[in-house]
Amino acid sequence: MGDVEVALAVGLPALLVFVAVTSWWVVGRSLRPIDQIRAEVATITGSDLHRRLPVPRSGDEVARLAQTMNGMLDRLETAAERQRAFVADASHELRSPLNALRTQLEVGVGGGNERIVVGRHGGMVHFAGPARGARVVVRLPVVAGGPDGPAGPAKGL
Repeated sequence: MGDVEVALAVGLPALLVFVAVTSWWVVGRSLRPIDQIRAEVATITGSDLHRRLPVPRSGDEVARLAQTMNGMLDRLETAAERQRAFVADASHELRSPLNALRTQLEVGVGGGNERIVVGRHGGMVHFAGPARGARVVVRLPVVAGGPDGPAGPAKGL
């Protein structure tokens, strides 16, 4: 083997290793901001939708990705606020009619019975008292979900 062949046999694999390591390092460095965005988004929950991602000053695709994610967080925060306001309004608006209905039924029956059976046209109509409905309305914000989203079926309903 000549000097050139030995140099190629040793130098070419070393050059390939150097190129592979350098490529791996450059690609990893260029993807680091995307991983930081991913990690930050993974920590944001329904209770802290006010948080935003830092936007790099680079003005490249990564900066546009961060801006897009911040826009999405703005829309999610607005939607969550609207949902909370709607649930609170619905709960408030439903309490008064249910309490009035419960009072009328309790006075009509002469006590606080939870079940009232009324005969109608030869058949029986079963009417569960409004207490359960009132409990559902009071718990409506919890059932619909607090800051962390739907809570599932509320206990005691």
